Amino acid sequence: MRVSRMVWGVLLFVLVSVAGADALVDVYVDGKKQDFAPAARVREGKAYAPLRAAAEAVGADVKWIEAQQMAAVCKGDRCINIKKTEGIIVEGRLLIPLRLMAEALQTQVTWDSKRKAVLIRTDVPQATTPLPREILDRMLAAYKGAETYQAEGKYIANTMMPGMEYKMKMVHTTAYQAPNLLYVEFSPGMQGYKAVCDGQRLYVETSLFRRVIQAPAPPDLPGLGEALAKPYPLSLSELLGGMELFAFDTLINGDVDVDQIKSIKSGFDETSEWLASLDKPRNSWAITVTVAEAPQVVMWIDRDSHLLRQVAVEMGGEQYMKNLNLGGEFPEESEEGPAGAMADYFRNMTMQILMTWKGTALNQLVPQQAFVYQPPEGVEVTEVESVEEMSSAGMGEEAAEGKDLAEQAPVDFTAQDLEGNSVKLSDFKGQPLVLDFWATWCPPCVRELPILEEIYAQLKSQGLQIVAVSSDARIGEVKQYVEKHPVSFTVLWLDPRSEESSRVDEEYVITAIPRTLYISSEWLVKADTTGLHHKKDILEAISGLGIDTRGVK
Repeated sequence: MRVSRMVWGVLLFVLVSVAGADALVDVYVDGKKQDFAPAARVREGKAYAPLRAAAEAVGADVKWIEAQQMAAVCKGDRCINIKKTEGIIVEGRLLIPLRLMAEALQTQVTWDSKRKAVLIRTDVPQATTPLPREILDRMLAAYKGAETYQAEGKYIANTMMPGMEYKMKMVHTTAYQAPNLLYVEFSPGMQGYKAVCDGQRLYVETSLFRRVIQAPAPPDLPGLGEALAKPYPLSLSELLGGMELFAFDTLINGDVDVDQIKSIKSGFDETSEWLASLDKPRNSWAITVTVAEAPQVVMWIDRDSHLLRQVAVEMGGEQYMKNLNLGGEFPEESEEGPAGAMADYFRNMTMQILMTWKGTALNQLVPQQAFVYQPPEGVEVTEVESVEEMSSAGMGEEAAEGKDLAEQAPVDFTAQDLEGNSVKLSDFKGQPLVLDFWATWCPPCVRELPILEEIYAQLKSQGLQIVAVSSDARIGEVKQYVEKHPVSFTVLWLDPRSEESSRVDEEYVITAIPRTLYISSEWLVKADTTGLHHKKDILEAISGLGIDTRGVK
């Protein structure tokens, strides 16, 4: 039972009226006065009390998480994370807002103006927690058949390996109106995209390929849901482990295959430091769902609306590769070829993915302006006849066919060095050259750079040149990375928003990075590769340029 807004309004008004910026107040729990040290007090209209003493007084447990500088306060199945920044420090102790804790733990708080005291009741009747399957069923029922949908939130992916950590953050926004009006955007970043359907035409704009694909609008939401995955070989739901219980189109259509669910349980794995450190949505249930061979997915579902508030997935590299279906079985250690190199890369990797939603609204009026689309100036628009053709159009026809540039002359282009000077690729003509397209946001790319640096240090005396061309959004990001991880070969930056970058992407058919070309002194591409490779494979390609690699360690 939560105190009404009106009661809290009166309480706050009275608290603000208490004389002094830091007035002391008494706190009673179930009629018994609490002897807190330091004493509870009012500051800026909020009543504060010592964290541990206040929590224990209402029967809650407190666990301090040093890394996140916050306390996890739990009473039964109800928990709240209280950050250090949300409280105040008095006499070396953290004092927390009583209202914050009371609402989360379902205790009742009132203000006694005569005694100038905060009264807390813990004997408030508690609602029975439904079974995990009931919670899931309530969520599915809340979304099913909605005529409109609006939501926004965040998408965060952490990729960690020994000696490397990469974090990607995007904001996601969605608006939908039956039967086929749609606006979806994930931004910013090269992985971002936007999809807009005005009822007649569907537009999909991809940051990676800098294209807008236009197709006739699917007549309904299932067709739109399928279209969202078309710009890329893999949809967002597949990246999150094949678990589609958070996909709004699946939820609205009621297409969740509950027979694929292997298990549903309350809460989450509290031995996971990452899951324990997350901010938990207040007034929500946490359930852990396992579907087929996918990793466990933790969902936080609002207790009142039954809508999704947060989803978290934590998995190892082997599980991630299986989700992406890269080569079927996980390759043996150091297996030959790119598949083995990627396997070695993923073997010690951990991935943590978090999606949050706020402001979710069902069956409420959506501004029609949301479904009006205008392609960005200078961006290529490709028109196709059906949604099925969007994938190849998004990557480009040559990319879809996997064009190999071997035995062709490399196309010249101009980029900037890290001092802002213009550098042409042809400046390196006549020398054996490794041309590597990369970005700081690409984990396999930054995994490959130190390998190239080791090779360059041993082979530059033979005239080998290495040019690494970054496609980061800003040159400052490249500078910052190279300052932290120095390399001695040439690093260039090509503004991904420029016409020159679009031309290079098209001429070199860059659909994924790292993309590495091995160019002879006769100015011919001798090897054309995409993806992370073993050092021995890189050396083999370099030897094809007439470089003696036998002494490289």
